[in-house]
Amino acid sequence: MNKSSYKIVISVAALAVLLVGILWMAGTFNSKVAPGLKEPEAVAVGEPVGIAERVQVNVTESVPATIRAQQTTNIASRILARIQRVNVRAGAQVEQGQLLVQLEDADAKARVEQAQSQMSSVSARLKEARSRLNRVSRLFDDGLVAIAEVEAAQADFDDLTAQLERSRQALKEARATQAYTQIRAPIAGRIVDRLAEPGDTVSAGQTVLSLYNPASLRVEAQVREALALDMMIGQKITVDVPSKDRVVDGSVEEMVPAAEPGSRSFLVKVAIANNLDLLPGMYARLIVPVEQEARVIVPVTAVGHIGQLAMVWVKTHTGTERRLVRLGQQSQGHVHVTSGLSGGETLLEVPAAASQ
Repeated sequence: MNKSSYKIVISVAALAVLLVGILWMAGTFNSKVAPGLKEPEAVAVGEPVGIAERVQVNVTESVPATIRAQQTTNIASRILARIQRVNVRAGAQVEQGQLLVQLEDADAKARVEQAQSQMSSVSARLKEARSRLNRVSRLFDDGLVAIAEVEAAQADFDDLTAQLERSRQALKEARATQAYTQIRAPIAGRIVDRLAEPGDTVSAGQTVLSLYNPASLRVEAQVREALALDMMIGQKITVDVPSKDRVVDGSVEEMVPAAEPGSRSFLVKVAIANNLDLLPGMYARLIVPVEQEARVIVPVTAVGHIGQLAMVWVKTHTGTERRLVRLGQQSQGHVHVTSGLSGGETLLEVPAAASQ
């Protein structure tokens, strides 16, 4: 065989091998299934376990919210003074009128004593002026003194009477200033923060402690305007507190009649029952009812799983049919079916192979 014939044979053999590979990849050498529908395999199922019910359910919307205290106050000093002692710390429970902070009161006591001395002095002079006025008046009645002396005694008496009244007011003011050296709780509640320590000098209006009433907690949320406009004062609202794994009942107490321009939402305030273990600033959710819609629910025991697929077995007039379903929320032994069932179907017991 010459060289050219050898090349032709090699080329033909390569083409033949390539053609056989293409036919094999195309499935030419495999057995083929005739067109048509394959009969479903028989599945061993049990007795009916329930009916796919079509019911009306309340559709709700979850709105992020925050727990806040309705009664909260910043306790501040009313005078310039140095702190002598602070009797409470953050988290402490206090009663109304309880002494919280004692300021240095030496100056205030001195002013009270000075005002008392001044009032005593004026009282003594007033007593003398009254006696002189009575004596001059009797002498005037006897014609022994001129009217000018009576008028002078009367003027002196009136002036001292006015001074005594000013002294009383000064004493009252000094005692009030002395009372300001004791900072007491305006309401019963819990201390949130302690902002000053003994030895610090505080000025008038400077906050020393912050306090809130645990019994006045409520939930505040920014609710989108389309939902907020359908809410009413007094409407019952369910409040979910995830951190406590608790659901509490509430009612709409107040709605701010102006929307937040940036988020197009309204501030809604919901009153809740006394929950003393809740704290201001905790996260909560308002479960707001939106509307009612028809949903299909089935018993949880009627749903089987094959891998990640949820299926039910339905009794039909021709036998048993296996259906792929999509599930929604589960509650009280039933689960919502969002697709795959229309309602009214008879559901059969799940086969053992799909109940794992």
